[in-house]
Amino acid sequence: MIDLEHNNIRKIKTKQVSNVKAEQLLLNYNDLQVVEEAAFAGSEIANLSFKGNYRLKYLHRRAFHGLQSLRFIDLSSTAITFLPTEGLREIDTLKLQNTKSLKVFPSVFNYQFLKEAWLTYPYHCCAFKFPWTHNRGEYEKHSRFIEQLHEACDSRNSTIGHVFKPYDDPSLEALFHFMPLNASLAINDEDNEIWGDRNEVFHNTTSASFPVTTALCGEIYRNYHEVKCHPAPDAFNPCEDLMGNWGLRIPVWIVALSACAGNLFVVLVIATSRFRLTVSKFLMCNLAAADLCIGLHLLLIAAVDACSIGAYFNYAIDWQEGVTLSFYEEFEILKSAVLFLTSPIFNHGSSSKN
Repeated sequence: MIDLEHNNIRKIKTKQVSNVKAEQLLLNYNDLQVVEEAAFAGSEIANLSFKGNYRLKYLHRRAFHGLQSLRFIDLSSTAITFLPTEGLREIDTLKLQNTKSLKVFPSVFNYQFLKEAWLTYPYHCCAFKFPWTHNRGEYEKHSRFIEQLHEACDSRNSTIGHVFKPYDDPSLEALFHFMPLNASLAINDEDNEIWGDRNEVFHNTTSASFPVTTALCGEIYRNYHEVKCHPAPDAFNPCEDLMGNWGLRIPVWIVALSACAGNLFVVLVIATSRFRLTVSKFLMCNLAAADLCIGLHLLLIAAVDACSIGAYFNYAIDWQEGVTLSFYEEFEILKSAVLFLTSPIFNHGSSSKN
């Protein structure tokens, strides 16, 4: 174990931690701000921890390029806004607790062997339950890759081996690390043959000028539902849409539009009336204005739901922590206070007339 905690390290430059072999490297609670490209190139580190580097904001997208044997990484309590995928594809444990700056989680298809994830937002765990909804582009790429694997496996039934070029479609290049989990490949440079775990031989007959990968038939699917993700979504942070279903969505729109139109009409009528503004009319106008605010708030929620149908958890973090919702929350508090103070006066005036 290499312990470099509390050492006031501010920057890790390219290849500054190279050719290091360690079971664990601790860089916790330093003053790290920058990790450059290929900072750990050539190293073999199983556990890597950056916990407590509160000013670590710039993490190069290829910061872990060339790092081998990594199985555990902890980026908790940092200020990163982007999580690299290169170099992290084979990790089985990921920790990103108390990292509120990271609002966008990468596609789960970038983590083939992940077993456990400790994240900041419950909505990020929805990515493991609904990978298609979370990132449809990556899902479609992965689906095309699976289709190519199936074609290769089908062709193998009639030939000794099937060698194909996945890079005919450049969009598949980033996904071609997905190989059968039960396959073990070894390349013999002397006779240019590829051996599988069932003593099957696949002869490489393709020109060396093209990238070539041999697919072994077997279990080629990864069930991301089995990944243990924390904190799990709950009733207050669901993966489902805001309204849940159309049986609720349609009445909400009707109520919101009716509240806005009706109360706006009352406010305009009283405000433009030629008659003297009495106390009762003023209180009635105040009540209508308060109800109008409720209608506008409900209309805003309905609009957000309409814009995020089927993928609310992808927008939930920005929505809940955004400026718009904060403004409306403060506005609602002010409206409720005014309504609470003026309602007794309105009720007292009505009782006096009776």
